[in-house]
Amino acid sequence: GGLVALLVLPVIAGLAHVVAASGLPRLDALRRLAEAPGVIEAALGALATGTAATLLSLLLALTLLAEQEDKIAALVRRTLALQLAVPHLALAGGLAFLLAPSGWLVRLISPWATGWSAPPSAMAGEWDAYLLLTLALVLKETPFLLMAGLGRLPQLDAPRVLARAAGLGYGRREAFWKLLAPRLAGRLRLPLLAVMAFGVGNVELALVLGPSTPPTLPVMALQWHQDADLAWRAPAAAAALALLAMLLATVGAGALAGSLLRRRADRWLTRGPAGPVLIRTDRRWKLRASAGWALAGRLGIRVHAGLWCGSMAILLLWSMAGRWRFPDALPETLRWTAWTSHAPLLLDLSWTTLVIGVITTLLALVLTTLLLELRRRHAARSPLAVVYLPLLLPQIAFYLGLQSLLVRAGLDGTLTATVLAHLLLVLPYVALILAEAFEALDPRLGRIAESLGKPPWVVLWRVRLPALRAALALAAASGFAVSLALYLPTLIAASGRHATLALELVPLVQGGDRRLAAAAALLLALFPLLAWGLAQRIGRARVASRR
Repeated sequence: GGLVALLVLPVIAGLAHVVAASGLPRLDALRRLAEAPGVIEAALGALATGTAATLLSLLLALTLLAEQEDKIAALVRRTLALQLAVPHLALAGGLAFLLAPSGWLVRLISPWATGWSAPPSAMAGEWDAYLLLTLALVLKETPFLLMAGLGRLPQLDAPRVLARAAGLGYGRREAFWKLLAPRLAGRLRLPLLAVMAFGVGNVELALVLGPSTPPTLPVMALQWHQDADLAWRAPAAAAALALLAMLLATVGAGALAGSLLRRRADRWLTRGPAGPVLIRTDRRWKLRASAGWALAGRLGIRVHAGLWCGSMAILLLWSMAGRWRFPDALPETLRWTAWTSHAPLLLDLSWTTLVIGVITTLLALVLTTLLLELRRRHAARSPLAVVYLPLLLPQIAFYLGLQSLLVRAGLDGTLTATVLAHLLLVLPYVALILAEAFEALDPRLGRIAESLGKPPWVVLWRVRLPALRAALALAAASGFAVSLALYLPTLIAASGRHATLALELVPLVQGGDRRLAAAAALLLALFPLLAWGLAQRIGRARVASRR
């Protein structure tokens, strides 16, 4: 219990400081927040994109599980590790270069379809930016929810349920949506809350792809917090608390809507098999609604796969592009100038990124292993879910307060502060993987060693940890990938003294050199891919040794 409290103490302290900075219970900061220009649109934009991305990601993840015979869906499931490894900032950079007004898709259809011989100066409106932001969130969160769904699907005894439904005349897809999807969605509450929290409170994706006049509320809060006029600190804290209140209200409304939807869905669930795809009404053939939804789902899978592959392809192309005028579909020449001319900068950014990532990951592994071993040894049933608290809150809600605490402690801008800020978000992902592995470990392994008089820590080091080698490698790769992609914690804690690939990628994509931005994004994606590949190799070696 004490170790759990120590791990979540920085989050609680950061939240408490934000509450104190907002001036509550006085309403001066809230009044100034409400009077700020564009704040209502900023709040609604953040809420709309977060909610839409959460719902679309859930539907797409469930569709990927339902479409077992679809080849593209099978390909997406097989490459899940690849999708999880690529940081969302790298993907966002590729999406920006793909769908921007002067992006690759516009180049492919210009000038013959658009009539444009020069790139348009901006998007048609701010809502286009919100749409782009929502797409990026869906690309990021769908693999995460798919992984969570795959992990929980065996708990539902899916093969037996589908076999019984087939005996009653139900197709596999219809049986999944009627019998498995509602129960599976209920078991995804915690991952969905994490997805919603990130969607509502994300800063980096909103900076890269979101609107600018006004920006989303998290970006607005960050800008106020960094303003030279310290009087804006209180409205920034109030905005962070407003985001937290919006998240809680949305979660409550979602729970109520889910309850009402379950009641209304009873008739659909008990109606029996859907029947033929085409039905005849009023002398006309009509597509059955369920078949229409299935087609929409398969289309969504293809759009998801196409955007993901296109984003990575355009990064590779821009990193090697020479002269590339609009509206040419391809660059005139391919060269390595972006890599060679900026090699010192890229190496320096990579080194800092790797050092922070490795230290943070090792600390997360040690602390998580210590926590799980102490819980096992003392048969503790303290709520491990408390460790996941940083994932369930908007990051801006506690990191603003944490920065003020770091300044008071004299740690602001140090490597220690940066690692601590990363650890708050890396440790929950490591714990998520190792907790299941510890639970599944055969307890007889340790008991035999303990019966021979071996001390508990020797048993842990010599028996349990070798048995958990594959899980430890997977947890390390996951934590490492999370650390490399962190933007806000690095910005808050490092104070510009420790520049990482993620930190520099945001301004580069916003308006810097596209070639350098693409090279940095590819490096940001390369390191987690190598880590995941090593983890999978260790896992395969572990399986082979058992045989």
